[in-house]
Amino acid sequence: MITVFYDGKCNLCSKEINYYKLIADDNLFKWLDIANNPKYLSLIGISEQDALLYLHATDENNNLFIGVDAFLLI
Repeated sequence: MITVFYDGKCNLCSKEINYYKLIADDNLFKWLDIANNPKYLSLIGISEQDALLYLHATDENNNLFIGVDAFLLI
């Protein structure tokens, strides 16, 4: 499963993530809003400040992808 850590308070980010949620297979992605629940960041050891600057995602092997690489993973 791919886990996506996104900024749920960012209108543009939320709009894009909501689009991905609409078209994605439910069993393929886990969507975690780190702006409204930053405790998820402890799963990947990223600060809230860094997480809000760039999209972060992990693949099924817990490999971390940041920014453009996270979008490519999605």
